[in-house]
Amino acid sequence: MNQVKEYRELMQELEEKLKVKDLDVQILQDKVHHLEREKHQFEIAAQTYKEELKKLAKEQNEMKRAVQTTVKELAAFII
Repeated sequence: MNQVKEYRELMQELEEKLKVKDLDVQILQDKVHHLEREKHQFEIAAQTYKEELKKLAKEQNEMKRAVQTTVKELAAFII
C-alpha cells in the first residue's frame, strides 16, 4: 500500500515537472516566433534601404554627368 502511495506521489511530481517543461517549451516557441517576425521586418527594411541606395547612386551619377556636360559647355563657350 505504501508503494502505491509513493508511486502516485512520484507520478504527480513527474506530471508537474512535465507541465513546467511544456510551459518552458511554449515560452521558447513564442520567443522564436517573435524573433522570426523581427528578422522578417529587418529583411524588409534592409531591402528598402538597398533599393534607396541604388536610387541615390543613380541620381548621383546623373548629377555628375550633368555637371560634366555643363563644365564642357562652359569651357567650349569660354574658348
